[in-house]
Amino acid sequence: MGRGLLVASGAALLLAACASAPPSPAEGAQRVTARLVSGAAAEGVRYDKQAGACTGGGVQLVSSAEYESLTRGWTSDGTCTSPAMEDMPAATGYPLLEGRQLPGSAHVLVRLEADGRFESVRAVCATSVEFGAAAEDTVRTMAFRPGRCGGEPTRMAFMVPLDFDPD
Repeated sequence: MGRGLLVASGAALLLAACASAPPSPAEGAQRVTARLVSGAAAEGVRYDKQAGACTGGGVQLVSSAEYESLTRGWTSDGTCTSPAMEDMPAATGYPLLEGRQLPGSAHVLVRLEADGRFESVRAVCATSVEFGAAAEDTVRTMAFRPGRCGGEPTRMAFMVPLDFDPD
């Protein structure tokens, strides 16, 4: 069983590592140990909203027009508090690429309902299509506390950056 480092970070997330039941790995995926570290460590593929493109040599999985469509009506006016991560999986499925675990990263768009349920989870950028799918699966195992506007929980769209660096 491979061991590696899974990094989740971002201004929209409260970084807290919590144990949970590991998800079942998808076919062709291998379970790896995940550990949450500070946001400064996440440096992989990211989506640049102003440029409408991926950085870090990533594969763009969602066009800039589709990204705008997915976030329209799901953003706040800046006076709201961001959603916070409450639970990080203890292990996650990670696909074997070229027969081995390779480093990978993704930037995943989450649309979270006011009650904390996911409306959608989409990898916008990733080092590969396979890593994008694994990152979506990983984010779906996380739990988030909704953002708040005027003291009330509200639905919100936010990005979750994930990096995987095998040991």
